[in-house]
Amino acid sequence: MDQTSIEKLFRLPSIKEAIADFITKNRKSSVLTDQFKLKATIVLLTNSDVKRMFHDSIEGGWDLFHTKYPNAISIHTLSRVGFNKDKTAALVYYTYSCGGLCGQGQYVLLGKHDGQWKIEKESMTWIS
Repeated sequence: MDQTSIEKLFRLPSIKEAIADFITKNRKSSVLTDQFKLKATIVLLTNSDVKRMFHDSIEGGWDLFHTKYPNAISIHTLSRVGFNKDKTAALVYYTYSCGGLCGQGQYVLLGKHDGQWKIEKESMTWIS
C-alpha cells in the first residue's frame, strides 16, 4: 500500500511523517527479538520457518504448526514501526492467523500522551 492509500484509511494529515517513515522502514524486513513483557510464552518464527510449514497447503501447514507448537493458537506478525519526527505518533501493521479461514490484518495508529502510548485508531485491511 502506498502513502496516499494509508493516509486515506486514517484521514489524519498529522501522521504523514509516521506514514513516510513506516513505508521507508518496511521496504526490507528486520529480525524481531523477544523483548516482550508478557505472561504468555512467545516463540519467534522466521519467514522461512512459516514457509516450510505451509509450503504444501494451508490446512497441512496448520497441522504441522499445531504438532510443533501444541499450546499455540495463532501466528502474529508485526511490521516495523514508523514514527513521526517528534516520536508522538507511530504506525504499525499487525496480522494474526489462526487457521485457513481465520485471521485479520490491520494498521494501528498510536499516539503518545503523557509518556504513554495509546491506540488512536485501527483500520482493518482484511479478514478471513
